Amino acid sequence: MQTKALATVLLAVVVVFSAWLSSCGRTSTETVSAATLSQLPASKTLEIDLTKPGTVYTFEEPRTNFSRVTLRTAAGVKPFADLLQASHTSLRGGLVLGTPRDMRNHLPTAPGGTTTFDCGVFCQCNGGSACLDLIVSGKCGSAFWCSQDTNSCFCVVEP
Repeated sequence: MQTKALATVLLAVVVVFSAWLSSCGRTSTETVSAATLSQLPASKTLEIDLTKPGTVYTFEEPRTNFSRVTLRTAAGVKPFADLLQASHTSLRGGLVLGTPRDMRNHLPTAPGGTTTFDCGVFCQCNGGSACLDLIVSGKCGSAFWCSQDTNSCFCVVEP
């Protein structure tokens, strides 16, 4: 009797865990073009709401005006251009932006030089394994972005 109960509990744990793993990578991707931003009225910005997970945003054009993009996080609304400038993010080659959980399948493919990450006001990682370690560490707030040019990712440290 105990064997059947233990087997049932174990099976339930496996089913729940596999359902959780399969939901990790379910995100939609939205490409934000420079033209979309330039067509906004002068007083408007494109607000990306990172309090609602499930979407990864790609910015592929070098002439993208990031001062027209704001990020809504649990900590409030922040201009994306300010975050990019303060973190010294390379804008060549495009950017990918999302919540840390949504970004798990959008990390740099290059292995990177280390398996560590550095945190101050921002956290930075280089390469897929270090960036996955950063996501799993729980140090990041809602915004997580990667430079496709440098294979580096950044996030604002969780307060």
